[in-house]
Amino acid sequence: MSRKEFSFLLKQYLAGECTEEEKKFVEHWFGIIRNEERESLDLSDLEELEPLMWEKIKSRTGAVATPPLKKARVFVWRWAAGVAAAALVVLAGLTIFKPGEKERVSQYADIPGKTAGWITKHNRSDRPEHVRLADGSTAVLDPGSTLLFPEAFSGSERQVVLTGDAFFEVSRMPEKPFFVYTGNLVTKVLGTSFHIKAGSEKGVSVEVVTGRVAVFERASGPDREPSAKTEEVILLPNQKVVYFEDRHELVTGLVDKPKMLSRPEQETASPSFIFEEVPMHTVLSRLEQAYGISIELENSLQNNCPLTADLSDLALFEQLEMICAATKSRYAVLGTSIVISGEGCSNLN
Repeated sequence: MSRKEFSFLLKQYLAGECTEEEKKFVEHWFGIIRNEERESLDLSDLEELEPLMWEKIKSRTGAVATPPLKKARVFVWRWAAGVAAAALVVLAGLTIFKPGEKERVSQYADIPGKTAGWITKHNRSDRPEHVRLADGSTAVLDPGSTLLFPEAFSGSERQVVLTGDAFFEVSRMPEKPFFVYTGNLVTKVLGTSFHIKAGSEKGVSVEVVTGRVAVFERASGPDREPSAKTEEVILLPNQKVVYFEDRHELVTGLVDKPKMLSRPEQETASPSFIFEEVPMHTVLSRLEQAYGISIELENSLQNNCPLTADLSDLALFEQLEMICAATKSRYAVLGTSIVISGEGCSNLN
């Protein structure tokens, strides 16, 4: 099954035009996402969950899982972007326009909704400045930063354009997603808080703190579809993507300082990081659950290596350094995962 076929399948499901086999296929993968995300999700979230479901299908099946489909159809590409509440950081080094210049509007004249008549707020002070948007969302602009936004969010979407640094708290409206344009990169969320920075020269980076977002390169022209040169990237907590405009490339990785995920309200106790003769695979499982990051052992002989350590009050990478020191191992960050390699338990004596 290709991405386009899966996209079309979800569209058919929502329209009630699936076969029974196709229906079971969609609901199977939706159930997996709902269980793993530990969020209150229902089938009304299905369309927004498409990118995450597709990533899960690819990772588990190599994108070959295919339900019995009806006769051949004509598939139309569409973008189904980020989902649920998310918090993210965007570091952008692309100066598309200078604050206060009219070229700022023309640069984004082709985005849906246009920018003619939008409000331009430039923080010329030496302290952060609060801006309240029509939907109740707020933006805290750092000195020298500029936000371009409409007086009212009409239609089915909310769109703003930022240059510089700002912290957003976006009101949750699943039916009316929020788009942030930063150069040629577009980030979509449904309601969350996130920090955008556009003050460096290292390209554009998006870092997620909570929830999920979708990030993609903006294609030229009036349609907001991902550029044919890149694919949209789905980011989960503690993951990031760096956008290289000259190469039309999105490179995923982990944030520099991963934070523990927020716990469901019913879970009041913090996870314990004090271990005494605990198998290594159990220790790593505890860390995976706490940070939402995949941590793999390259050598299965390490699975039952006993670990005695107090990892409390340490950052994730400090915890990993202590684990590796105790087990004569080493770790490496590969994409959005961490891999630990070593010889096993026999060399620990």
